[in-house]
Order: sequence, then structure tokens, then C-alpha cells
Amino acid sequence: MIRRFGAILIALVLLGAVPVWAVEEHAAPVHEKAVHEVEKVAHEAEHAATTHAATAQGHAVEGHGAGHATHEVKPHVTKRQLRDLLWWGVNFLALVIILVKFGREPIVNTFRSRRESIENEYKDLSEKRAEAEAKYREYEKKLATLEEEAKKIMEAFIEQGQKEKERIIREAKETAERIKQQAEFYVQQELEKAREELRKEVAELSVKLAEQIIREKITPEDHKRLVQEFIERVVH
Repeated sequence: MIRRFGAILIALVLLGAVPVWAVEEHAAPVHEKAVHEVEKVAHEAEHAATTHAATAQGHAVEGHGAGHATHEVKPHVTKRQLRDLLWWGVNFLALVIILVKFGREPIVNTFRSRRESIENEYKDLSEKRAEAEAKYREYEKKLATLEEEAKKIMEAFIEQGQKEKERIIREAKETAERIKQQAEFYVQQELEKAREELRKEVAELSVKLAEQIIREKITPEDHKRLVQEFIERVVH
């Protein structure tokens, strides 16, 4: 009975100190741990008191025998036990107060520092992720631009090659036409030159023939006729 009373007293003291302990949101785990410890102590005290009462009752029944009347055994609480319980409760209360007074701020600062560290790490990771995504989009855009530029360059090369082909064919045709014209002109000149030489030869032959006719004393009509026939035969 005295242990149950002590456990209840400790629970009340701790529950009275819990609101002060839980001022900061990061001290919630300490509150839960304290309540768990109180419930554990109360359960153990209740179990011990029940066991002690059952043992005392069993001893009383065995001492009186079957013929004696049974009576309820009341636990005996001494002043020393009350004093020890009170002293233990005061010490525990002092410990709780000390922890609340001197331990709350370091714990809160620790949790606050940890929270700030996590927030900073998350912020850094978010910035790095955003930077990586921006670079990825930039590289993707550059890749698309490079593909488009490569396509344009290829089309330009094809167009330039086609134009160069047409230019070469056109120049070849022009060169062939020019060579043809030059050849025709050269042939024409050679023909004119041959005709001129032929005329000179005809003239020389005519002179020689005339001299021969004169030598043979032919008449002028015959000489003229012969010259004319020779010229016509040579020209045609």
C-alpha cells in the first residue's frame, strides 16, 4: 500500500513538472520518456505490493491452521518507511527540478541546432538539385541546338555541293563550246589560208601557162579560154 502511494505521489510530482518541461517543442521526447518511467515505477510498486500482501496472507493462513477463523492482514507501515519514502520523493523532485532548470536549455539548444542543421542541409540539397536541373535543361537545350545546327550545316554542304556541281558542268560546257568555236575558227582560217595559197598557185600556173601559150603562138582568144577553164576547174 505504501509503495502504491509513493508511486502515485511521484507520478503527481512528475505530471506537475511536465508542463514546464514541455515548453519547447523539441522537449516532447523527454516528456514521453518521463511519463513512461513513472508508469513503469507505479506498475512495479503495485505488483510488489500485491505480491507482498498475498505472501503475508498466505503466511497468516498457514499459522492459524484449519480450525482457527481467518482475518484480513493489514500491512504495517513504520515511520522510518514513511520518512524514507518522503526523502526519496523530495530527492526525486529536486532532481526533476534541476533537470528542468539546468537541462532544458541545453536540450532545447541541441534540438534547435540540429533542426537548423537539417534545414540548412535540406536547403543546400534543394539548391544543388535546382542547379543540377537547370544545368540539365541547359545541356538539353544546347544538344537540341547542336542537332539543329548540324542539320543546317549538312543541308548547306549539300546545297553548296549541288551548286559546285552545276558550276563545274556549266564551265565544262562553256569550255567545250569555246574550244569548238576556236576549232571552227581555226579550221576556217586554215581553209582561207589554203584558198589563198591555191589562188596564188593558180595565178602562178596561169602565168606559166600564158607564157607557154605565148611561146606556142596561140591566139589571145585561145589563151583567155584556157585560163578561164583552168580557173573554173581549180576553184570548183
